[in-house]
Amino acid sequence: YAAEAVAAFLPVILRRLGIDGVHGICDAGNAASRRVLEKCGFTFVSEGAAPYHGRQAVVRRYVYPPPVH
Repeated sequence: YAAEAVAAFLPVILRRLGIDGVHGICDAGNAASRRVLEKCGFTFVSEGAAPYHGRQAVVRRYVYPPPVH
């Protein structure tokens, strides 16, 4: 249900906050979180070491909506 919740939440929060986009970050080893972000239209931006939930971890960074080129 995570993908359905995120997909429903995105347009509402973008409109309510008056913002153009959202960044998504997850532990690189968390395949389920990666799938949710990708299924919801987030585009992969980078992967690297960063503080994450109080520890150093390899994280994947995403952006929604995808950048226009």
